[in-house]
Amino acid sequence: PVMVDGEVQGVAGIIRDITESREAEQAMRQYKAVFDAANFGVVTADMTGVMTYVNDSFASALGYRPEQLLGQSVSMLHNTSQMALVEKLRRQLMEDGCFDAQEVAHCRQDGTELTMLMVGTLVPDSGGVPQAIAATALDITDRKILEAQLQQTRKMESVGRLAGSVAHDFNNMLGAILGYVELA
Repeated sequence: PVMVDGEVQGVAGIIRDITESREAEQAMRQYKAVFDAANFGVVTADMTGVMTYVNDSFASALGYRPEQLLGQSVSMLHNTSQMALVEKLRRQLMEDGCFDAQEVAHCRQDGTELTMLMVGTLVPDSGGVPQAIAATALDITDRKILEAQLQQTRKMESVGRLAGSVAHDFNNMLGAILGYVELA
């Protein structure tokens, strides 16, 4: 109440509309639910490369639980031979704001390597200043193994065709030789 000379003269108050804030919170919960349930990896990191969000799919593909990766640098997921590509993608992110689908090797917790198809983008604030890095990742390790097997099969098929062709030519020459020997 507003008091003047001991008498109530009116009521003062502050009203703040929080509808927009609640709607934003609801949208964030919905997006988090979608990304948590996705069957592909989703990871966000701050501008220094420290992971701030990791969904279950990304963490489990690498042999971790999400909470084990939060607060860790993304560099822990790569060995020294992979760091040149990771640095190239980071530079591309800073220059272009994103990088298109790239095959990026990662190290699982047990030390084995897996290949992920990744897409990354910068996440700006309302003023357009980059605040975070977001990436999606799809484990394509099995596909890479199948591609290698297919390539090996194709090589063996080519060798088989060459051997069949050589045998056919040799048979033709042998037939001619036997024909001349018979005549002689």
